[in-house]
Amino acid sequence: MKDETLQKLIGLLYEGVEREISRKENFLKHLRAEKQSSFRGFSNQFTLEPSGNVTFDPESFLTAVKRKALEKLQTQTKVKNILRANMEKKDLKTGQSLVEEHQFRSKNEIVLESTEKNELWSLLTEQVLEDLAKFQMNGSGWTFHSTVTIDIHTIGYEPLNKSSWVPLLKFLTCKKALFNMKNTNNQCFKWCIAKGLNPVERGSERITKILRKQAESLNFKGIEFPMSLKDIDKFERLNPEIKVNVFGYEAECAYPLRISKLKRKKKVRLLFLENKHYWLVNNFSRFMSMQVSKHRCAIEICDRCLNHFANKKALEMHEENC
Repeated sequence: MKDETLQKLIGLLYEGVEREISRKENFLKHLRAEKQSSFRGFSNQFTLEPSGNVTFDPESFLTAVKRKALEKLQTQTKVKNILRANMEKKDLKTGQSLVEEHQFRSKNEIVLESTEKNELWSLLTEQVLEDLAKFQMNGSGWTFHSTVTIDIHTIGYEPLNKSSWVPLLKFLTCKKALFNMKNTNNQCFKWCIAKGLNPVERGSERITKILRKQAESLNFKGIEFPMSLKDIDKFERLNPEIKVNVFGYEAECAYPLRISKLKRKKKVRLLFLENKHYWLVNNFSRFMSMQVSKHRCAIEICDRCLNHFANKKALEMHEENC
């Protein structure tokens, strides 16, 4: 009897999954081809909308367009979603219904090399639905009527002007800003993290006994070397006190490759080169100051957008909305 009951439950589960897949496929069949606009190839807007008399609730619509939308997202861009929806309100005096189109927006999010696009879309969807919910809860009397379109805005992400960057060679020879940990086992990521967490031996790039002991306290279970950018997510899960931000360099331009969204006490910054080699950014202010400011004094810099600030308090206020 138990086996029969289990088989029935499994059968019902499969039927439910098949119905859900069929439902989403039917949604996709009723999506009109997207429109595109651009300005000098630098910014784009893609619009997806239902066709015919098919109606969507906001969450189902954003789920339906996900696959097509993600095909349009490229790395090193900023993306923002705008849901256009008809909202309805009844006039208390006349009893008549008024329908108007309103826009509900996500925040600007950055698509980096290491960005997990499915997670990004979930975040954008959550932000749009939250904006819609706030609009309905503010006492205005408006309720959702129907979905009109989703506009996906993307723009090239260039944190700094390329001409403001000094040659990489100058960075690499500036021992006061970077450490190139000497190792022959493709574990430069491991030793950079250990060094970043143990700044006592400031002038050494050798793998010392102290660093080996520091590395032993780190969890690298299931991680293969050389470390890929995507595996850094796994490293952060295994080491809950540490977050890692990674910067790249190409065509005389340095830029964020991976910016952790976690709030952790310990932060390590790395420079990642095309040969899959990691350098430890020992002093971020010194590392970036010659690019973002002509002044030689210490400055506070936002890892995400690379804007600079005179003090830590100003940076913290900026980071709340960056």
